[in-house]
Amino acid sequence: MYPKLLLTIGTCLALTFSAAAQNPKSLQIQNVENNLDPQLLKNGANKINGQPILKRMQARKVNGLSIAVIDKGELAWAKGYGINDASAPTQLVDTTTLFQCASIGKVITAIAALQLVQDQKIGLDDDVNQKLVSWKIPENNFTAQKKITLRMLLSHTAGLMDGYGFEGYYPNTTLPSLVQILNAQSPANNRKKIVVAAIPGSAEHYSGAGYLIIQQLIEDLSGISFADYTDKMIFKPLGMLHTTYANYPDSSLTFTIARGHEDNGKIDPKRKNNVYPEQGAAGPWTTPSDLAKLVIEDPKNQTR
Repeated sequence: MYPKLLLTIGTCLALTFSAAAQNPKSLQIQNVENNLDPQLLKNGANKINGQPILKRMQARKVNGLSIAVIDKGELAWAKGYGINDASAPTQLVDTTTLFQCASIGKVITAIAALQLVQDQKIGLDDDVNQKLVSWKIPENNFTAQKKITLRMLLSHTAGLMDGYGFEGYYPNTTLPSLVQILNAQSPANNRKKIVVAAIPGSAEHYSGAGYLIIQQLIEDLSGISFADYTDKMIFKPLGMLHTTYANYPDSSLTFTIARGHEDNGKIDPKRKNNVYPEQGAAGPWTTPSDLAKLVIEDPKNQTR
């Protein structure tokens, strides 16, 4: 028996669910919909004391939700719940509705970086400053003792203590370049400069900035934008047709997107969503079904 991986984008939450192998798909869907629980079930469990998805959404003031279930290495089913936008109650979420997936996108960044390793553009333990062109990690006494590698950046062990989260930017405003973000220069809204504050490789400290450095590394080594590289090397080969780093996928690509909402479930009348030029760390627009394709990643289906 295999566990089923439930990818929930509306709240960027990953859950697991297990049911008896003999259950038909309809019962499988019903079990997930009516017995949602954040705990991993023991093998053979058929029922849990959970809550229905719609009831959980109502309690947490979640307007829209989309899920995809992987069973035995295949996409078993996907479904949308609720609405895209609290100001437009007739616009229902379906399996093609795009959500911003925040730090789940770091998985994509890691895969993109490892593709460069596979193509022998960089080694996991190479000094990344020897590969970076547009920007360099500031050297100090800590980097003099040990150089920062791609392996360290991927595993949050590079000695960076920024603890970056990202506020995003209002739509249709001037966006900073990646180098401006890395240097904490206007119009970037991050004010903390990147500083190596521990011996690289000595300890793990969460670093969003580390994934921005990987974003810059990918652009420098590939010669194309991060968005174009991931589209060429990951999204198209895996058939992830509803995944993009476009800032405005609803207008530029005519996709249906889920609007961002406040904690109380209400809209911000001044903006529909944030824009994130910090693509390597903050994540793309995508769907649970496309993320399921990334998880499954069947090489036989790749057309690279």
